[in-house]
Amino acid sequence: MEQFWQSLEAIERFYLLSAILGTVALVLSLVIQLFGGDFDLPVDDGTAMSGEATGVSDSDVSFQILSWMGLSSFFTMFGFVALAMSKANNWPFIYSFPGGVLSGLAHFFFIRFLFKSFQRLQSTGKKS
Repeated sequence: MEQFWQSLEAIERFYLLSAILGTVALVLSLVIQLFGGDFDLPVDDGTAMSGEATGVSDSDVSFQILSWMGLSSFFTMFGFVALAMSKANNWPFIYSFPGGVLSGLAHFFFIRFLFKSFQRLQSTGKKS
């Protein structure tokens, strides 16, 4: 493992660390949600992290535009794709970084689309 780490350039180490940290955060949030936890906090709301629930959100907690799961999935895909482009294809930073950002954004919006689709499946039980 030491030899692999030493063989990476500085930007490749950044890609690997963002992929690992994103994966750990994504797996932890998925496991917590699987067991009924409400872990996905909005990033853009300063009061949500303070420990007091003062307001009612008008969107579903399972996915907001800037959520913990959304950001962690972005960094996971960004890191893995950029590292693969840089290491396997020997592409320079000018190609690997935008490729990682584009793949992270694509994954982010795909997950957003999935959660929005799941929300449409929800029914109130009333006949219209």
